[in-house]
Amino acid sequence: MPWNIEKNIHFQTFSQVYFINLHCDDKLREKRLKYRGWSDNLILKHKVLLNG
Repeated sequence: MPWNIEKNIHFQTFSQVYFINLHCDDKLREKRLKYRGWSDNLILKHKVLLNG
């Protein structure tokens, strides 16, 4: 995640860092987050954050 990049032990050797945003519908996003081990509660918090 972008906020973790500076924790990488090789960060100081990077000349540039690029980020991309994967935009997908809510169902696919939930599926991907569950695959990554996110709890249902954390996914719900994320949805609220995204949708205001």
